[in-house]
Amino acid sequence: MDSIKIVALWLQGLTAALSLRHAGRIATGETVLVEAAGGGVGTMAVQIAKLYGAGKVIATASSEDKLEVAKKLGADVGINYGKPDWVRKARDATGGKGVDIVLESVGGEIFERALETLAPFGRQVVIGSASNQPSKIASGALFNHNRAIVGFGIHQYYPKPGLIQATINELVNYVVTGRLILQLDHVLPLSEAATAHRLVEERKSTGKVVLLPW
Repeated sequence: MDSIKIVALWLQGLTAALSLRHAGRIATGETVLVEAAGGGVGTMAVQIAKLYGAGKVIATASSEDKLEVAKKLGADVGINYGKPDWVRKARDATGGKGVDIVLESVGGEIFERALETLAPFGRQVVIGSASNQPSKIASGALFNHNRAIVGFGIHQYYPKPGLIQATINELVNYVVTGRLILQLDHVLPLSEAATAHRLVEERKSTGKVVLLPW
C-alpha cells in the first residue's frame, strides 16, 4: 500500500472507525447517519459503518454530487442537509423511529437539528465543527428521549498504541481485500497548495485532497 493511502487511513480511517466503535458503540443492525458524507472522514464512515454491521446508513451532504459519491460507497439513503426538510426525511428513512448514531462534524444549527433525528437511546458523536458556529442544546431533547452526546478527539487515543495498531491493521485488511475504498479526489503537488485549500473551502472536493511534498 502506498504512502498516500496510509496517510488517508491514519487520519480519516482511524477517526471514522474509532468514533463509530468506541464513542458511538455501534451495534449490529443499527442505523447510522453520517454528516458531510462526501468528505474525507465521511466517505470512510459510510463504508466502515456497514463493515461494522450497520443495518442502514443515511448520508447527508451539501450537494447532490457528494451524495452520489456516498451512495456509490454504500450509503442507503442520501439527504441534502441544505434543504429545510432534511430532518423529516432522515426520520422518514427510519420509519419514524429515528437513527441510532449520528456522526456529527458540522456544528452550529446542523448540530442542533441532528439531535431531532435521534431515536430514543440514540448517540450523537461529535467529531468536529466545520461551520465554526456555536450550538445550543435543549436539555429536554436529551433526557426526554434518553439520548446522549459524546465527544470524540483522536488525540486521546494515541496513548493506546495497541488499539491504534489493531484498528490500522483492520483497516488495511479492508483496503487490501477491496471492502474499503479510499476516495482520493485530488492529488496535487505542494506548489498547488492554494488550489487544494480553495477546493476544500469552496466544498468542491469529495473524499481526501492530498498534497505531495516531493
